[in-house]
Amino acid sequence: MLLLITNIFFKIKNESIAILIIKRSIIFSFILVFTCLAQVNNNTNNLFLLGQSYIKGAKYIEAKEIFIKLYSQQPENYQYFHSLNEVYIQLKLYDSSIVLINKRLQLTPIDINLYGIMGSTYYLSGDEKKAFAVWDESIKKLEPSYINYRVLANHAIERRAFEKAIEYLQAGKKISDDPKMFSYDLGNLYALTMQFENAAKEYCTILANDPKQLGAVESRILSYSGKPNALEATITVVKNWSEKRNINFLFLLTKLYEENENYDNAFEEYLQIEKAQNSNGRYLLTFAQSLLGKNKFTVASKIFNKIIKDYSTSPFLSSAKLGYTKALGEELKGEIIKTSPVWKPIYIKKNILTQKTNEVINAYNELINKYKLSEVGAEAYFRIGEINLEIQNNFDKAVENFTNVINNYTSSMLFADSYKLRAKTFIRKGELNKALSDYDFLIKDGRASNELRNTARFNKATILFYKGDFENASNLLKQISNFKNDNSANNAIELSLLLNTTKSDSLHLIKYAQAEFLINKNKIDSASLILKNLYLNKSTSFVLKSYSTYRYAQTQVALDSLSGALITLSEIIKEEKQNIFADKALFLKGQVYQFGLNNNIDALNMYQEFLEKFPNSIIVDEARKEILKLKNKNE
Repeated sequence: MLLLITNIFFKIKNESIAILIIKRSIIFSFILVFTCLAQVNNNTNNLFLLGQSYIKGAKYIEAKEIFIKLYSQQPENYQYFHSLNEVYIQLKLYDSSIVLINKRLQLTPIDINLYGIMGSTYYLSGDEKKAFAVWDESIKKLEPSYINYRVLANHAIERRAFEKAIEYLQAGKKISDDPKMFSYDLGNLYALTMQFENAAKEYCTILANDPKQLGAVESRILSYSGKPNALEATITVVKNWSEKRNINFLFLLTKLYEENENYDNAFEEYLQIEKAQNSNGRYLLTFAQSLLGKNKFTVASKIFNKIIKDYSTSPFLSSAKLGYTKALGEELKGEIIKTSPVWKPIYIKKNILTQKTNEVINAYNELINKYKLSEVGAEAYFRIGEINLEIQNNFDKAVENFTNVINNYTSSMLFADSYKLRAKTFIRKGELNKALSDYDFLIKDGRASNELRNTARFNKATILFYKGDFENASNLLKQISNFKNDNSANNAIELSLLLNTTKSDSLHLIKYAQAEFLINKNKIDSASLILKNLYLNKSTSFVLKSYSTYRYAQTQVALDSLSGALITLSEIIKEEKQNIFADKALFLKGQVYQFGLNNNIDALNMYQEFLEKFPNSIIVDEARKEILKLKNKNE
């Protein structure tokens, strides 16, 4: 083409025109060449993407043809090599894979990853001995490097050859400038293979050389601490190291003792930490507060008391005293629950521990006298209010204490909760408008959490239900049901269901709402009479009759009219699929036999009948638990 163009030039008299033609021709030629190359590259990329899609779709035969073609065109392209080898492996064409890898090694003979892939291929073919030989020989061939050991260890791990991986990691660790990372990998593998003692030794080595690794080491150990014998083996190792190493071993040991629920030993280690750190009881306080959150009230009381006695000038003294009193209060609640018939859906709370209750209140009053203007004082008032409300049924005193927090501690963390419990107290007193006012405040209060505001919305809707304002109650419930993950959402759905299915029977629904209000006020006798009349009344709507009958049975249980409750529950069970409470009625019948009448045989029969009739019930797991308890008891 260039010769032809030159001949033309000689025929053209105007030299400038000739030069212009040459330039344009050259540019055109280059454009033509680049267009062709781009088209070729575009076709190659499309073919590669098609091959990848075949691999993802497990169409390996189709993918093989594509990648053989691509690899033959560009054998130096690692992506084509890797994809073709993957296809060979998936098709179990191990010999083809070995040939392919050997060709690649001719191009890059010092690539440790290729030896790793070759060993993996032999391993997958079932020749473990040859796989290990390839890996071992590659280490000898190439220059010693901790990176090479790590690469081979990764290939061994991928093939689940954990002992071989451990061997390479140990070798790499010896020549590495940063053995810590090898110790982490070794720790993981030892834990994975149930070698907990060796895992602990690796983690202790890390901690001994770098105390800043405490958080990471603790996290790794706790990730496998739930496996059988893991904690015991780890504690033994850490304990031996803690006697001669940095203080972080003591911190680790306390955490392991806590995880193992060996709180007395943890306490002793915390005493050693306090002695070494001279921290005025700070670490003991953190430990005791943690135990309080785990409902370990007795041992928490012991530790709080230790701080109070031995650290009388500590800045943490007020927190320790508050914690000690809270622990006493929680122990009191626990003892009351033990003496209460908590198996009953409704039961009247009775305080038979008046002396201990007064002791706890006096302890809180002492805190108020010493720390009245602090958060400790605010919490003391709040806790006394709780006791007044839930244990003593002294509603006037409860309102007084919650109001004290609201009026005098506006920045307290318990400010919003005081509104919530004061509103609950107002309901118990029958002062619904005051309760509504408190709930309205919470709904608008920006400091209250979303969950607390939704709780306030639900409780406000419940009050409107008690007052017979069903339309506004329904509208408020719709707002709550939009919050799918909120605890109040399920309660809102249940109450909405009642309102929507019974609104045509508004006269009887008002009666039912009155009964629910009386139950909330612990006036079970009066509520039971209303519910009985509703379920016996032939004009009561079908759905409301179901609600009233089941609720009436619950009040009979609360009033210890157990024989009558069994009759009512049996009537519900007979209706089976027609009554939405049939499953709950059968389960409650089992509870009455088990706890109310101490008749384990009939109780077991009820639970087994429950499983047969209602296998998809939301309380099926509870029935299984009771069956297991009764069977173990009989054995």
